[in-house]
Amino acid sequence: MHFQDLARLQLELQAWERIRDSHLDHRAQQNSLAVRIRERAMNCGLQASAFEVSENGLHSLPDAPAKFNAQMEALLVLKENLKRREFSGMGLEQF
Repeated sequence: MHFQDLARLQLELQAWERIRDSHLDHRAQQNSLAVRIRERAMNCGLQASAFEVSENGLHSLPDAPAKFNAQMEALLVLKENLKRREFSGMGLEQF
């Protein structure tokens, strides 16, 4: 009788583990889909021409994933220039 109870509990535990695993798989698929959607939105073009961006700057554009992506790229370029101590083209010639 104890063996039958143990076997039944083991089967129930395995069933619950399968349910848990399927929920985790579903969440992982949803998360990867959401990540792909956000990446696609960030890779879309800015809602302004290159002239508008150069004249007014990125800060003048409305908040959007593409704007934040462009700002991040600009900050990475700035960081690399500062590491190499390359200050030309940064508007610091007057100082």
